[in-house]
Amino acid sequence: MRKACANIRKGRGVRKSVRKYDIPYATLRSRLYGRLPPEVTHQDEQRLSMVQEDDLANWVLFQASVREAPTYTQIRELA
Repeated sequence: MRKACANIRKGRGVRKSVRKYDIPYATLRSRLYGRLPPEVTHQDEQRLSMVQEDDLANWVLFQASVREAPTYTQIRELA
């Protein structure tokens, strides 16, 4: 998305960037006009903040790497 927006700011057309980066036209156009992605706009509606989610994901990945994959219940308790 960033590369496509940068391409357009350099003077290349929106439709050319859409084809080159395989991004929907409406999505690219919205971002150019300042619309934020859904992950950012609905962040306050999430149960976990982005930092908490990243920490939880890293913990799960670490547990999996030491072959002690956490159970669903353990993950729910930590969340």
